[in-house]
Amino acid sequence: MRPKTPQPNFRLLTPYEIEKLAEAIVRKMGARKDTILTTKQVAERLGLTESAVRARCCRGQIPCHKRHGVLYFSENELNDYYLTNDDKEDGNDDDEQ
Repeated sequence: MRPKTPQPNFRLLTPYEIEKLAEAIVRKMGARKDTILTTKQVAERLGLTESAVRARCCRGQIPCHKRHGVLYFSENELNDYYLTNDDKEDGNDDDEQ
């Protein structure tokens, strides 16, 4: 005869609890609106040329998205990257302003 395995101690959420949890998640997600930026806008914000921004994107130094050959940037991703990334390069591009 097999020994009984202990059952995890949990309970199912009620529909009301699920609804409240979903509302809290939506509130947190909506609290941080994002803006899509162009290469030109990012260059102006970072004090770089557009070609320096593109070069840093190719090296993975700036988070970006590419669609139909055009680079797009999430303002939230850029802020997160520069606030949390300690090993970013400072001023090593020849084509910076």
